[in-house]
Amino acid sequence: EGGHTHTVQLLIAEMADVNILDKQVRLPYLLSRNEATREAFDNPFVKNMCHAPSCTAEGLGVQPTPRADDACMFIIQPRDRYGVKIRDPIGLLTFTVDIEDPKDGTFVPAKVIPNPRIGASVCYFDGSHSGLHYVHAFMEDFKAEGDFGAGRRVPIAGSPYRIVIQPAPLDPYNTRAFGVGVGLVVASTEVEVMVHARDRFQNRTSYGEVSCRISPNNEEPLALSVTEVELGLFRVTYMAPPVAGTYLLTLAVQHDQHIYNSPFSLHVVPSSVDESKCTATGRGLAFAGVDLPARFTVTSRDAMGNALIRGGLKVSAKVFNVEKFKNRKHQGGGEGDLPFDADEEACEVPCKVADLRNGIYAGEWRATSAGRHEVSVYVGSHMLEGSPHTVFVSELPECDAPEVALFVENVCGFPEYARHFLRADVRGFMLCGFTVESLLDKLAIFHTSHRRTIRYYIWEHTQKAVDPKALVYIDDHPLTQLGIRDMKARQRVLYALDQTSERTAAATEREELYRNRLKTTLQLTGERMQDEIRSMVETAMADGSDHFLQDFNDGKLQAKGGVQARLAALEASIK
Repeated sequence: EGGHTHTVQLLIAEMADVNILDKQVRLPYLLSRNEATREAFDNPFVKNMCHAPSCTAEGLGVQPTPRADDACMFIIQPRDRYGVKIRDPIGLLTFTVDIEDPKDGTFVPAKVIPNPRIGASVCYFDGSHSGLHYVHAFMEDFKAEGDFGAGRRVPIAGSPYRIVIQPAPLDPYNTRAFGVGVGLVVASTEVEVMVHARDRFQNRTSYGEVSCRISPNNEEPLALSVTEVELGLFRVTYMAPPVAGTYLLTLAVQHDQHIYNSPFSLHVVPSSVDESKCTATGRGLAFAGVDLPARFTVTSRDAMGNALIRGGLKVSAKVFNVEKFKNRKHQGGGEGDLPFDADEEACEVPCKVADLRNGIYAGEWRATSAGRHEVSVYVGSHMLEGSPHTVFVSELPECDAPEVALFVENVCGFPEYARHFLRADVRGFMLCGFTVESLLDKLAIFHTSHRRTIRYYIWEHTQKAVDPKALVYIDDHPLTQLGIRDMKARQRVLYALDQTSERTAAATEREELYRNRLKTTLQLTGERMQDEIRSMVETAMADGSDHFLQDFNDGKLQAKGGVQARLAALEASIK
């Protein structure tokens, strides 16, 4: 047994089946330190002692469902034929491991390293590819009892091991998004994004969550839905923002980790045109001057009010001279009168609408006479809201500086002086105040005949400025043209006009008030009548049904036709 100061070597017989231990639990020293002795005696002894079909594999690498990011390794533990562990301190036993991929039928050798500290072999293999694999573990140069010659390659216990490698969690860098939902989308439409989820080994994986947000408010889009179509494929559907513009679409995994290329630039474009949302604006729908271009613009919009960015719509406008039509109708009555529709056609003013190819349409028309006109704008066959627009055309137009410059260029025939009026910011109501001398002093028009010509055209086009139907803005200038030179007289006229306008406005307000009150009263009366009728019908049905059921239960309706007669009476009562 030995003592503390002695080294006891326990010798066992070759091929013995007994595991000898001393009382101090010391392992038997099986191997000689002499290399020649070890090669001659110890190696065959250890190899013959190890029983390949009894050797076992232990570790995560041979578990049924390891994960791709786990350490795919296991320990091959040598054992004798009775399953008792055998230590192999210097790697005398040789084990090999092959990893089979059944999808393509390939075998990849694994790395097997003897570990003297544990007296076993450690196997490492690449488990980054998810799916079904088989682990084949063998002992090389195995000789069973009674075998002679070269050893055999024998699988260890449990080989091959069937393992299904599970994918790792979602990796934001390897996850990609495809579809119209990450590029150009139409406002207020449901769009779809396909997210191809991958782990860090490029395996398809669904281990994780996909989230979607839209900036600038960093909120979840409307009608957001994230569904898993299959392993590694998510379908993200959401409602595009209703307002056209550029947004930032954020797709993230694990709530805060952006996927590849996130955030995406989301360009929201308008949808198809909605005629009821299109608008017509411009000075040409309110004021105009004789022989001057009256311009307006039509902005095409979708159902959400977004301005379209493409043209191609059929936009038209009809301008009707109301004053001319009234005069023709008032002067009619002779045998040579034209039909009513022919009169309408004669009173129409040509109007051109140009497509600017950017969703905006420019309209232009020229009035040939002063008075009230009506402009109706159409998109397709739909009349836009606000049409017909009432336009007051005057000889002394309420026009701004660019329109006055066009007057000087087109009507007066002096395009070189148009910029003089534009620089001086000359408005329409200021034209009648110019004289031959003031054209020289204020506008630096040095040519005398040119000044006289411009003054003549201004005088000619302001002769009808005192027509009440043609005037929009009345001040001292048209009253001066009438010959009212005295300032106090002009002030009295202006005061009288103001009082008349105020009384007219008050009468209009009262008429509008009564109209609204009548509309409200009729609506309330109708609702009250509807409630009363509904209550009467419900009462009649309830009473009639109760009497019918009571008589039926009492046997009063046994006679032939009794039920039919009672139902007819109930119907008549309800009517």
